[in-house]
Amino acid sequence: MKIKNYLDKILIAIVIIVIIIIGIYNKSKENNVDNSDILNNVLETNIEKFESKKNEKFEKKTKIQDEEIYAYITGCVKNPGVYKLNSTSRVKDLIDKSGGFCKDADLESINLSQKLKDEMKIHVNKIGEVKNQKSANHVESTDNEQKNGLSKININTASKEQLMTLPGVGSSRADEIIKYRSKNRFQSIEDIQNISGIGQKSFEKIKEKIIVD
Repeated sequence: MKIKNYLDKILIAIVIIVIIIIGIYNKSKENNVDNSDILNNVLETNIEKFESKKNEKFEKKTKIQDEEIYAYITGCVKNPGVYKLNSTSRVKDLIDKSGGFCKDADLESINLSQKLKDEMKIHVNKIGEVKNQKSANHVESTDNEQKNGLSKININTASKEQLMTLPGVGSSRADEIIKYRSKNRFQSIEDIQNISGIGQKSFEKIKEKIIVD
């Protein structure tokens, strides 16, 4: 009798344990379903946000590309004149529009990567042309004039020869400035201190002579 009661208790305990395990399993399964739904909702929301931002960037880029500008090119090109381009165009695009360089063009006097602006004038020197003429990278604008009437050097557009007129800027340093701006573009005149060899003292000597567009 005692053995039978003992076995009955064990059986009841086993049944209870099985019921508890089944309950835990079902609860866990429900939680997994809920978690899966939550995860899917989060993923869908993030994907929608990503697609929305992607579309906004594409529309903005398309709008910029659709904007038109007019630029005037003179000097040693096959067909000088005024040309219509989109607002993302570079000097190289203007050169191509004008038919390309003449055979005696001074290729060192022009920055092909320079970004064009509306109403910009570009001049391509001939080989041996007087260096103090306005070069291909000089934008004729009254915005670049000092109050005393002397022109400041735009470090984002100036030619190598113009940069070399600045105190302490020689041939190699002018090349470094051109290389830097082709990748980063100067946002302020203080950025020129990012060029090796141009520290605070050098900057003090040239800060009144330079500008950025």
